[in-house]
Amino acid sequence: MRAMILVCMAAACSTDPGATSLPAGPDSAPVSRPRSDQPDEFAALELRGVKGGRLSWTVPGTPAEVAAMLLDFDQAAGHRAWARHYRVVKREADRVVAQWKFKGKLGINPTVVLEFLRVRDGRDVTLRYRITKPDFGLAAFFGDYRLTQVSRNPPQTRLTERVFIDSGIWLARASPEDIKKGLHADARLIRAWMEKRTAKQR
Repeated sequence: MRAMILVCMAAACSTDPGATSLPAGPDSAPVSRPRSDQPDEFAALELRGVKGGRLSWTVPGTPAEVAAMLLDFDQAAGHRAWARHYRVVKREADRVVAQWKFKGKLGINPTVVLEFLRVRDGRDVTLRYRITKPDFGLAAFFGDYRLTQVSRNPPQTRLTERVFIDSGIWLARASPEDIKKGLHADARLIRAWMEKRTAKQR
């Protein structure tokens, strides 16, 4: 009963996010160069009132291999921090549509559809993503992954992840600390997954 009351209160306090995707055009967001194998310091971000964050870390593999891992949603359950279940809906050359099922706050577990677009720049790769079909409890989830090769033998990639989150519900909004924890958890899981994938490939 208490959970139902909280959900009803949350619905009454719902709002539209100030942004649902990254701005169009060239992106000047910084990509850090590795100082060690540990993630850089978390940077809190905000875009038109939507809270976000940025974290960079190094993983094994080339940018193309890391991009393939990030888009391998049929195998992503247990290897990523943000959602509980993942499923590819449509896959094209440089575009992937996927369904993500989240475990949210206040017993609200949204299921959304996201679009991922891949942009290549020589060896480097950028994946931009955004929700195309939101659900109650997640009005905005967008950002990008910037993949820059920093070593060839063995291949190492610097992954800079930016994420912006807005539940659309005043009572269940992600805090900067929530986003920081999510990014650090994602970094640990992604590195472990890439270590397993590259060990099988080589």
